[in-house]
Amino acid sequence: MSAEISTPERGSWLQTLRSRRPHQVIRCERGDYLHRWFLVPQNRWVNVYLHRFIGSDDPPALHNHPWRFLSLVLSGAYFDVTERGAQWRGPGSLAYRSAYHRHRVELLRDDAGRERPCLSVVITGAHQQGWGFFCPRPDGRWRFIPWRDFTAGGCGEPD
Repeated sequence: MSAEISTPERGSWLQTLRSRRPHQVIRCERGDYLHRWFLVPQNRWVNVYLHRFIGSDDPPALHNHPWRFLSLVLSGAYFDVTERGAQWRGPGSLAYRSAYHRHRVELLRDDAGRERPCLSVVITGAHQQGWGFFCPRPDGRWRFIPWRDFTAGGCGEPD
């Protein structure tokens, strides 16, 4: 997976929110992956986002985040996949994660095999670190790749 982190849409925060268009669209090779709305104006201390996941993170890479966060699933569901396994998270599920938490999101699929969207509210703290992807090595350890360097080849797949 190579995520294209879009620049948040320019213009009035409130005007964009009222239009129901996402403030930010994150894409991968398959197309749109995540729609993000800023429920409060973006700032450096605390942010509140509405996330609509449209696609899963590609295995096998895990990723961390630049901040600690709290997530509440509103509708839909997904598996929070870590090195230790997968945990189902559905409506009403509340999770606190440190910035160092490594995971990937795997959406559930319908009977036709299509991924089912998931809606969540995410509250973040202040920026703590750079973020990126963790790729498994043959020896069982993980290799960190900063998000800007994570290309279409992902964890070493051909581009």
